[in-house]
Amino acid sequence: MKALSIRKPKASDLEGLTSFFQTVIPHTFVKAGLDEDHEDAIGEIKEKIKQINHYLDGSTASEYLVGLIDDRIIATIWYGPSGDLIKSGSNGTLSHLGEIGTVFVAPDYQGKGVMAAMRDRLKEIGIDEVSLDSGYPQAQKVWLHIFGNPQYIMKDQWGEGLDHMIWKIKL
Repeated sequence: MKALSIRKPKASDLEGLTSFFQTVIPHTFVKAGLDEDHEDAIGEIKEKIKQINHYLDGSTASEYLVGLIDDRIIATIWYGPSGDLIKSGSNGTLSHLGEIGTVFVAPDYQGKGVMAAMRDRLKEIGIDEVSLDSGYPQAQKVWLHIFGNPQYIMKDQWGEGLDHMIWKIKL
């Protein structure tokens, strides 16, 4: 793999981030078996673009990182206050921890150590313990492999047999 650089996004990255989300989010939906759920995929893309715009205009208390190879965005990771699902799913016990979200890696770079490098970068900026949640079955397989069993499971959160998992992670 070519050299990976990790940095905070800039306003000039917005077009690249939009293109990245338009590629990686539908791919994620297909891998999760949700390939017919086009409206949700489009909504997720719009939400991520809104999230990055809030970050870029300074209206959010979060950290955002992008991973680049040859100036092409190939990964994202967001860190901010824990969301409602983590708060309710952990009965408030993880409310004090920040949450990792918007974790995406371009299909061609998945399984090649990109997320480990992103995680290391979060540690470098002083983030050493976080919460992480996932409702996507395919993503859950990855997180189960990396972090082991979740501390909390919200049974059938997204329908019968579709659980939502929550981890407390020491980076």
